[in-house]
Amino acid sequence: MQRFTIICLLALTVSCAAPSVNNSRTVYFGGTIYTADSQQSVAEALVVEGQDIIFVGELETARNVYGDADSWVDLEGKFLMPGIHDAHIHPSLALEGETCRLPDQNNLDLQGIIDTVSECLEALGDQAPVSGGWITVAQFNGYGADSPRFLGNYPDIASGLDEISIEHKIILIGIDGHAYAVNHYALENGATLRGEHVRLTAESLSNELQAYTALIPLNSEGLPTGQLKSQAAWDLFKYESLSVEGFIRDYERVNEYFVSNGITAFTEAWASARDVAIYGGLARDGKLLPRATLALGLSKDTHVNEQGVVDLDALLDDLSNARARLADLDRVKVDGIKIFVDGVIEYPTQTAALHSNYLNAEIAPSGEIHYGPEHPQQRGTLELDSIQLQRVVTAVDAEDGVVHFHAIGDRAVSVALDAVASAREANGTDIPHNISHLQLVSESDVDRFGELKVFATPSPAWFIPWREYDASVIPYISEVSNVNDLSSLYREDSSYMQSVYPVESIRKAGGMISIGSDAPVDFNGPRPFTNIIGALLRADWIDETEETSHWTVLNASERMNIKDILDAYTINAARAMRHDSLTGSLEVGKRADFIVINNDLIALSDKISDRVNADEEQVAYELCDVVYDDSYCTTELLATFIDGKQVFGDYLSVAM
Repeated sequence: MQRFTIICLLALTVSCAAPSVNNSRTVYFGGTIYTADSQQSVAEALVVEGQDIIFVGELETARNVYGDADSWVDLEGKFLMPGIHDAHIHPSLALEGETCRLPDQNNLDLQGIIDTVSECLEALGDQAPVSGGWITVAQFNGYGADSPRFLGNYPDIASGLDEISIEHKIILIGIDGHAYAVNHYALENGATLRGEHVRLTAESLSNELQAYTALIPLNSEGLPTGQLKSQAAWDLFKYESLSVEGFIRDYERVNEYFVSNGITAFTEAWASARDVAIYGGLARDGKLLPRATLALGLSKDTHVNEQGVVDLDALLDDLSNARARLADLDRVKVDGIKIFVDGVIEYPTQTAALHSNYLNAEIAPSGEIHYGPEHPQQRGTLELDSIQLQRVVTAVDAEDGVVHFHAIGDRAVSVALDAVASAREANGTDIPHNISHLQLVSESDVDRFGELKVFATPSPAWFIPWREYDASVIPYISEVSNVNDLSSLYREDSSYMQSVYPVESIRKAGGMISIGSDAPVDFNGPRPFTNIIGALLRADWIDETEETSHWTVLNASERMNIKDILDAYTINAARAMRHDSLTGSLEVGKRADFIVINNDLIALSDKISDRVNADEEQVAYELCDVVYDDSYCTTELLATFIDGKQVFGDYLSVAM
């Protein structure tokens, strides 16, 4: 079976202009209405007047007080909840408009990529990029991309990509946002953010590009293989992208990306000056539907000087200027900055910062693993040392700026929490700084989320086991005998399984959980219902042999309650975005931002919990008709409302 994904099967109407205000009064009833208020209440009726909620409560009271409402909408047993607040997403990357796209979550080897991209370019015909231009390829699965299985008959990935073209710059964009690959023509024709031409050669990597050598794998001759990690790709290979004007012209596609997934508010978790211009332009023209919060990216290319020290004046000036550009808009704001504390954990990138060394694992074609001596000091990479990070966070915190941390390894999480502690002590603030991803967290750090009032922002779709990915991670953290032996790979008492995504422990310790999809990382769409079911189950069927599958759970003790999950995706994320007084829950006085879906998620979760607690092995069979349908969940978005106006969907029954 494939790793399950929840898809929206409806191609319904989308209203693509900003919601207009009207004063009509509408009563919604006849379904389950989850409010996400402080009591996690479920209501019988919701009354909206214009753009505001004026009543939430019992249907009888609504009939008595608002009997003369303009319309009564019968939910017909459906589920109504606050709109999704995606607290960590990269929409401009998802909507960029790449040359070619590989299948989501593919396991293509290098020859498969060459064939797929070549077919794509042939199909494009005259629309293909001209010689000298960029061929951009999205959804590159870089896990194990230096292995003989992946490379086949090619000496390295650049040589393989040369088969596609030696007259174009080709870049494979990793599904994790950190693993990239280019051909030799691109290696000769890189360009920085400032437009400076760079060549990746043995000489340049020994001199002006020496700072990037740890992120650019080399062959035995000291030449780049074509693989690139994180900052090396971001800083040195600025490929062509859709212009600001192009995004604004294409506002209908931009809005549909959000509202067709029930997203009424989001945080762009690495905003550039271009993103400020895009969302500012859309909002100024009245064309932006969701509420946008931007976290300005701290870039080594623009905010770090030649000595490797963050230029605080430059960073704070950019933050101040970006805020000022959007100060007159109520649909979009720049609320702080984004910092990469580390990279990613999977082999071969392994730039996530760990407290312990990565294990030196060699995986044979049979799946058997041989462990060699530990790599000395191979603990991943901190993008900024702890002292610099504390200096930056304290300065931004003093300017009332939220800091959005990328931290995957346990050492990165510790360093991020240390930085927040330093800022709290210096400034005495309670700004909602948040740490995203949190793949590994030390037990000693769990309580600190509550103590420091730090938001934890994971992507629960990643809580679902995926053997191809897990085989590139778990054996390098905890000893595994054979990656094809699921009982060994997913051994419950391993250090990895005990520490992976400990969100329920953080919540119980007083930490605030919000959810971000991180799209297009791993998957181009934000898939909110995959994130919900991922946090609820943390499990899926994994193929053991061609004939058998095994129900596999990833750290079952960290499953979350459905209401806590919904809160994480609504009111908690609204708190992280600092507009929870406006939206995020269904309460009187707030804006009428909500969605309607076909499944009652609360009732559904009760059925799931009963089966899971009774018998893990039978859960998917028992719930096949309710939860799974050939590996796809049956939850569908039916309608999205922003400011009381339906901006997606066309199904509701009106009972006058």
